[in-house]
Amino acid sequence: MAYAVLLTNDVAFEDQEVREFFLDRGGWVDGNAFLANDVPEELEELILERGWGELVPVEVLSDQEVVDYAGVDANFDSDPEGAEHLVGTALDAQGRDWVHYGQYGTAESTWVVVTR
Repeated sequence: MAYAVLLTNDVAFEDQEVREFFLDRGGWVDGNAFLANDVPEELEELILERGWGELVPVEVLSDQEVVDYAGVDANFDSDPEGAEHLVGTALDAQGRDWVHYGQYGTAESTWVVVTR
């Protein structure tokens, strides 16, 4: 099982390193949570020690995998923005915390979804 850091306290953004890591991901970021499965160990320890977030179980998914996971009929190849909306709406309705990194329809497109 994979794990990710879910920020749960906005005070975390007062720390420059946290702010830069979660807000400047070098591309498009969509979602309803500040969540990352690639947090450097030292930063993860800082966040957890200060009570700014928690370690949560996640699924790390491709575009097609998240369509299946969310249970929607969407196609990132023909309508990436529409597919993102359908997937995001479905995940929100399921009460899931989630984030998407990268450009839809590319190998870099990564979805991180909390499984609890």
